[in-house]
Amino acid sequence: MAYGACEDAGARFPARLTFVVGPDGLIEQSIETSDPAGQAQAILDALE
Repeated sequence: MAYGACEDAGARFPARLTFVVGPDGLIEQSIETSDPAGQAQAILDALE
């Protein structure tokens, strides 16, 4: 349930989330993907 990965404690599967953390330690962006193969590209796109 931390960071919104699960809607509630009874959820079967958490969301596939990646967080971009800035140098100050704060989350700058949250990326949710449903396709594991596309997750790396979504991260690269976010960092451009």
